[in-house]
Parts: sequence; structure tokens; C-alpha cells
Amino acid sequence: MDGAVATLGTRVEPGVDDVRVAGQPIRLPDRHVYIVLNKPTGYVTTVRDAHAERTVMNLLAGVGRRVFPVGRLDADTAGLLVLTDDGDFAHTLMHPSHQVPKTYRALVRGEMPADAATDLRSGVLLDDGMTAPARVEWVDYDARQNVTVVDITLHEGRNRQVRRMLKAVGFPALALTRIAIGPLALTGLAPGTWRRLRADEVRALAGSGAPEPSLPRRPEPDAVPMPATEPRAPRRRKQTSPGDERPARRTPPDGAHAAPPKGRRMSDAEAHEEARRIAEQIRRGGREESLGDGQRVGRRAQPAPRKKGRGPHGAR
Repeated sequence: MDGAVATLGTRVEPGVDDVRVAGQPIRLPDRHVYIVLNKPTGYVTTVRDAHAERTVMNLLAGVGRRVFPVGRLDADTAGLLVLTDDGDFAHTLMHPSHQVPKTYRALVRGEMPADAATDLRSGVLLDDGMTAPARVEWVDYDARQNVTVVDITLHEGRNRQVRRMLKAVGFPALALTRIAIGPLALTGLAPGTWRRLRADEVRALAGSGAPEPSLPRRPEPDAVPMPATEPRAPRRRKQTSPGDERPARRTPPDGAHAAPPKGRRMSDAEAHEEARRIAEQIRRGGREESLGDGQRVGRRAQPAPRKKGRGPHGAR
């Protein structure tokens, strides 16, 4: 260290002391900055714009590092915006191949019908091509204000895509807020404020195909929640006393026909012999046989009584 051999316990001041191993300098990896901002409306998502009155950089006083926005939110859209100085991390979030979902909460005029939501889920034809299927979830409908709130999740990021999709299905957005990127949800941040991302949040966002966050939502109006059912206890086998045991199955006498083993179909001769055997047992009253309609016979098969006032297709 600084030209001298270091000993165990020697303290090093990063960025000041020159530490080398086998002549090669040892440097700590650069620590990147990762920030999440709750962008209010009226701010342009850019580092510098001579024509913009206000940019998101005006909201980042005290960061101390040069960062840039990951993706864009237009001036009329509010919500979650990530800024960093890590280019690889930004590429992971923005590139379509990573399929990182982004969720927007939209306020539209009127009560959005199911067919409009179906069109959004299936994909909408815009002037720059067909959109990928979106996830659409109903959040609320305010009858007094006549507005619907829906959450729309996309895996692609075209310019003003959510607004154009809503306009294409006949429900232009009155207000739009990005509420989540992957597992990162917009909670605990007032508009215009920011905070640094935790290490676990950075790792979760950097994962390819980051999972969608769990956001509280109200059930759709036509969705009826199924009642929770308790799992049934396994059926217990009835305990029998020695005197209650079932009699052993009788073995047919010599020469009598035995039923074919399971898995093999009776031949015509075997079926004929089985029918003859059952008919003989019925004639002798040896046992009752079911006719399949709830009637049982002993010696003679009696037809099922016909219900009065009913024909073959129900009531006359």
C-alpha cells in the first residue's frame, strides 16, 4: 500500500491510498446511482431541452451525480420514473426483449364496456402497427362523475402508446399515471419527490422479465367472488367387528360361466352365456337384478309405471 508492504489490519482509505497486488492496482467497483421519482404533470422527461420550461432534472436537487431517465413519460403523464447512471441497467428495463411490464392507471370518460377492454387485451391497430396484447383490469367506476378507472399493463414502450390505444377504442384518457415498473410500485412517494432504490429493488428490476407487482384492486363489477370452502377431511374407513365382516364372494360352481377379467371385452358367446345365467338366477329367485331405471325384480321383470300427464318429452 502506497509502496509499502501492508500488514494484517492496515486501514485503507478508498480513493486516496494506492493499493496494489502483484503490481496490479486494486480499485473498488463503481457504485451506480438508482433513483425512483414520482413525476408530476407539466415536466418533460429529458436531461436538457432548450424549449422546455421544466424538466425532471429540476426535481433532483441533492443527487450529486449525473443521471438520466430510463424511458420517457410525456408532460401530461405522471407517475413512476427511474433514473440512473448505469447504462446496462437502463437497457434491461427499456429493451422489449426483456419483457419488463409497465402498469398505467387511466381515467376515462364514461363507463368502459367489456368489449372495449377485450379489444385492448387482444391488441389494437395503431398507425405504427398492431400492439401486443395488454393486461386490462377494472379498478372503479364513479357514477356521479361518470368516469372509469382502469389499469393497463404493457410489455412494449411506443410513444404515447397507452393514450393512443384508449383513443382507438373510443375512450380517450383524461388522466394517466404510471403506477408500476415490474415489481416496483409507486407507493410512499409524494408527487415531485424521489428516493434511492434499495439493493434488492435494483436486483429485482434487473431480472429479465421482472414479475408484475401485487397492487390492491377492487373486483370487477360483474365478478362474483367464490366463497371459500374448507378442505374436506379424508373419509375414515369404518371399523368392523369380527361378526360384521362381509361374506366372501361366492365362487361359481364347476361348469358355470365366470365373468371375464377386467380390461377384456366379452365375446358374443360369453355375453350370451352371461345373459342366460342371470335369467336363470332370476327365474329361481336367487337374487334381484337392477333394470337400470330404479326398478328391481325377482321372479318377473315388471315394467316401470308410466307417470300420468307426461309424455316422452315432459309435461303435455
